[in-house]
Amino acid sequence: MRLKHRHIIGITLLCGLLGFASCHKESFELPHEEVDDNNIFLTFRTAVAGVSTRTGTAKSSEISDETIKQLLVVIVSEEPNIPEGTEGETEEGATTISKKWVVEHNRLVKGASNGLLLSGGYTFKVKAGCRKRIYLIANYEGLKDVNGKPLDFTNQAFIPQAGKARVDDYVFAISGPDNDTQTGNRSTEVEGYTYNPDLYGIPMTAVYEITIPNREEILDDEYELTDPLYVVRAATKFSFSFTNHSTQRAISVTGFKLEKVIGDKMYLMPHVNKNSAGRYWVVNHPDGDNYTVSQLGDETSEASDRDWINWMVKETKKTGTDPYQWLTDYEVATPSSVVVSHIFASPLAIPKKVGETPFRQEVPNAIYLPESKTLKSTEDGDNLPANLKLQEYNVTIYTQETFSDSNGTETIRNEGASTKEYTSILPRLASLFRNTHVRVNISFNDYTLDWEVDVEPYWGVELDPVFGLDSE
Repeated sequence: MRLKHRHIIGITLLCGLLGFASCHKESFELPHEEVDDNNIFLTFRTAVAGVSTRTGTAKSSEISDETIKQLLVVIVSEEPNIPEGTEGETEEGATTISKKWVVEHNRLVKGASNGLLLSGGYTFKVKAGCRKRIYLIANYEGLKDVNGKPLDFTNQAFIPQAGKARVDDYVFAISGPDNDTQTGNRSTEVEGYTYNPDLYGIPMTAVYEITIPNREEILDDEYELTDPLYVVRAATKFSFSFTNHSTQRAISVTGFKLEKVIGDKMYLMPHVNKNSAGRYWVVNHPDGDNYTVSQLGDETSEASDRDWINWMVKETKKTGTDPYQWLTDYEVATPSSVVVSHIFASPLAIPKKVGETPFRQEVPNAIYLPESKTLKSTEDGDNLPANLKLQEYNVTIYTQETFSDSNGTETIRNEGASTKEYTSILPRLASLFRNTHVRVNISFNDYTLDWEVDVEPYWGVELDPVFGLDSE
């Protein structure tokens, strides 16, 4: 079994990166006209999680799902709401001052519609001395809820009630590609959004909570966040390639089936769970089956960043010899899983090898699905600690094959049957959290089938599923 780990959720789109425009600050005025002496200028940069380490080598299909075509920035500020008759009474013993949330900005970023990766910084005039939530929602065009209605991004959707805003629990419905068939608990009543990176881009979201210091503590009334604010793809991605090393078999791949995945709904915003200490768990998987957990924010472990997005960025810098980690404790919009079948409109022909060079074919279009969470079975004596929350998924490949014997006589190997099936569990795929890219590379030999699975939460681990194949 060959392993390589390559996390590629990285810092990207900084000043001068990729030859884009130099750093700039785009300023947005407050939506009201009054002048407030407590205003300061907040500047931050945006970035797409999982782009920079592939710069210069990414395929056009990969670039399309990295592109921001539309970016909504919403800044919500927590402000004191002083009851009537108690204004100014902030000392101990005075009437308790409640808080209220106010939307300071709800704006589309100018220039994002050009379809370019974001660069530079953006500056907003905001009130100092209070807590804020910054929502970043990219490529949301065409998203509808489970009732078929467009998602609401007006101000009221971002005002927290009992700690949560409506947008935090938005679920968007998804329709598969035209040549997909999906079974299980998939809803057929609502025509939902179809993942289309070229048309819409891939939905990407994040929410950050920060506290702005008091105005007198800020030099020149300017407050800049030093680290980029990342948006994370609200999708998982599967891509397939096939190589025929056999000198005796010509292969036509007719399709594939993914089992135990979710196909019809997804949370717009991430729903990552915290433990009792208010931190996140990640699973360590250095090699073999030696899984353990680490708590983000624990300085004694590899997982030293408290925030899960910062942890993702750190993981991008790991090499093939470094132990890798998975985020497994999160919620999905659909609790049970389905089967997603993709039948090719035309079989993908992979001729037998002639000479020393095998024939290789790639499925031209990737498949985008919602994040899933199907826990690994604990049967057969596999006693897994509950807090690992490891996951497990199956893939089946359908083929039609022509076999040549030693005399050169060709026979259809699966004559009388529509297809031949090869099925395997994807090993070491411990999570299908959003932003995960599963590259499945299948090699056909004379009598065996080898699978190499490169999982990129838009990061990478090369995996080797095991198949029990006969030589018929």
